[in-house]
Amino acid sequence: MDVPGLSTATKLLRNASEIHPGRPALWLGLRVAAATAVPIALEPSLGPIAGTWAPLAGYGIAQLDKGGAYATRARGMLLATVGTLLAIALGSALSGAPPLLKVLLLTVLMGGIALTPAWGSVGTSVGLTIGVQLLVSTSIVAKPGDTEQRLVGYAVGAVWAMFLGLVVWPVRVYKPGRRAVASLLDAMAAHAKLLEAPRVDPVAWRQALTDAQSVLRSRIEAARDTLADTRRGRRSETGRGERLLAVVQTCEQMVGSQQAIEELLDTELPPATARIVRRGVENYQKALEELAQRVMIESRLDRVVTPSWDPAVAQSGIEDLHGAARAVSDHALKLVGRLQEDRMRVSDHIDSLYSDDQPLRVRLVEPTRELGLLEPLWSVLSHDSSVLRHALRVAAVVLAASTIATASGMHYGYWITMTAFLLMNPYRIRTTTRAVQRTVGTILGTMFAAMVANYAPSPTVLYFTIVLFAGLSASVLQLNYALYSMLVTPTFALLVDLHQEDPALHGVRILNTLLGGTLAFIASYLLWPVREQVRFGDALADALERVDAYVGEIAAAIGRHEEPPVDSVVLARRQLELALSNADQVLDRVFAEQLPKALVEPRMTLVAFTRRLASAINVFGTTRTVIPYDPHVEQIMAFVDSVRLRLRRLARAVRAGVPPDLPPRADVSIPDVVISARCERIEYQLSVLAEAARRAAPHESERRRDEAARRRRAGEGVPEPTPAAAAAPSPTGEPN
Repeated sequence: MDVPGLSTATKLLRNASEIHPGRPALWLGLRVAAATAVPIALEPSLGPIAGTWAPLAGYGIAQLDKGGAYATRARGMLLATVGTLLAIALGSALSGAPPLLKVLLLTVLMGGIALTPAWGSVGTSVGLTIGVQLLVSTSIVAKPGDTEQRLVGYAVGAVWAMFLGLVVWPVRVYKPGRRAVASLLDAMAAHAKLLEAPRVDPVAWRQALTDAQSVLRSRIEAARDTLADTRRGRRSETGRGERLLAVVQTCEQMVGSQQAIEELLDTELPPATARIVRRGVENYQKALEELAQRVMIESRLDRVVTPSWDPAVAQSGIEDLHGAARAVSDHALKLVGRLQEDRMRVSDHIDSLYSDDQPLRVRLVEPTRELGLLEPLWSVLSHDSSVLRHALRVAAVVLAASTIATASGMHYGYWITMTAFLLMNPYRIRTTTRAVQRTVGTILGTMFAAMVANYAPSPTVLYFTIVLFAGLSASVLQLNYALYSMLVTPTFALLVDLHQEDPALHGVRILNTLLGGTLAFIASYLLWPVREQVRFGDALADALERVDAYVGEIAAAIGRHEEPPVDSVVLARRQLELALSNADQVLDRVFAEQLPKALVEPRMTLVAFTRRLASAINVFGTTRTVIPYDPHVEQIMAFVDSVRLRLRRLARAVRAGVPPDLPPRADVSIPDVVISARCERIEYQLSVLAEAARRAAPHESERRRDEAARRRRAGEGVPEPTPAAAAAPSPTGEPN
């Protein structure tokens, strides 16, 4: 017998208990433990109030330090410290205000703080730190002299945490950049290892490659961001920063070649050629693993031990091939050869990091300008912004939680508001998952804290337990939020026990956590609930539009007779990869919503084949290095125009949630058999995409009709999309 809601609850528990890949951040845990321990030891000198706020600051500011460029770390910790000190001063001033005024002002302030995700992960972490201390300082009435003590205590703990992170731990300016580059090289090696592996299960192999490509893009962006922050203000230097940036740029070109080889291996390469390609990729993969180790060494490097690639030996293996098979094989071996040349270029740059005695072999493209302080904020102030909706939800939850706590006079009532605030997330599925994780973790952690307080009440034991669990909680945060909640709860529960003995304290914490989690859970379902399947159409349409721009840049380069790599093509491919990564993330959240298979399957196909279409276009672009395109430029341009027209119509149909009405393919005949095969591969991927969009459209149309009806009832007056709307000309006259 099926129990209503059982499958959803099971899925939610499975998500909540999932351990993310990776290892505990032991160095971060050690730093957080030290940042918490010293302020606790200073309590006799600071006094009880300052002594309570100092370890809170040490823990919170140290936990913000997740690594990366030193300038970024220092800026994040400094912003959090200054912002929190202002929040404590303001909250302490509001703590004695009339209850109604206090609740209203707290609602407005917390809603504003909830806009900080506009500044990315650093903004989110800083906003959470400021918001928690604002809640605490506002909720606990400040007596005369308390405000000064709170500020002094927090400043001492924060300065100590920054000193630990930026001074005591070794400061090597380019160490974060080296680490980011090594992580990128490791990801490239993992992708290359998949290419050379036998395909026992083709479906699992393709899924693993898709996952690896997402990791590659995230590692490239992380390395670019780290080096951009490291080099900011150092534009005139010509040493390690330039060489590390050159490594990242060359790696990005190599990733494009790896993806092209992936596409070739997925087609019918001659068996002899496939074996040679896999041997070459294996050699390349071992070289990448060695380079990942070498880039972390800050002394002079010994000779490279990985064997080099011999193109003459590779060519001898395909001498018996002729015609189209020989042309395809030449293309594949040329791609492998380019990988080997690029990895030797990377090796040269890494070898010269120590002495800067070799010239750069790549033209540097400096990172784009840094956004103005308020630019990210303006970008999210729109009616369909998930960040703005999140801020409104947070304000509503804070209003409800504060009203309940104030009206009921509950002991430690601010824990309800704080729990709800910490659990709220712009995405509903993450809020519900974190609510389960926080509740379960808090209950288990509180039970442990009660046992320690009852059976080992010695201050020494409490100090040791607080410091130990502070470090452990910080080290596992990225692995599982429930585990983090279970470990962090004893830290703060026992910290309160140090200053007051209350037998009911632990039961109150559990009750208030349950209430806060329930409020967050309800708000995520009732207040502006936008399911991820709604976002999926826009995310995929963005990716298809980027595919359109990518093939357009390749066609322009062909028309200009430019040999790859071409800067504009590389930039278009980067923008496409970012759009595909975003579509992957939205698809992951669609999975978590436990939708029927009929809704999920076509969306999986759409994302997978959009990525394969991009790879097919990549190979189409690089084929011009072995096959002359000049005699066929007119036919190639007609083919590209046909593909771009259908991509634009497909993107608009996906965005509108209607079946695509695509024109027939252009009647283009290209005499060259290899170029024709590349075009056919693109046509195949495009046809699969169109069919998947047709399968998804009926479900999408039904969902959009429901959404349009809901918005009309709310007075927004949004018209219902129709199939004709997708096929109609745009206002500019451009064909859809």
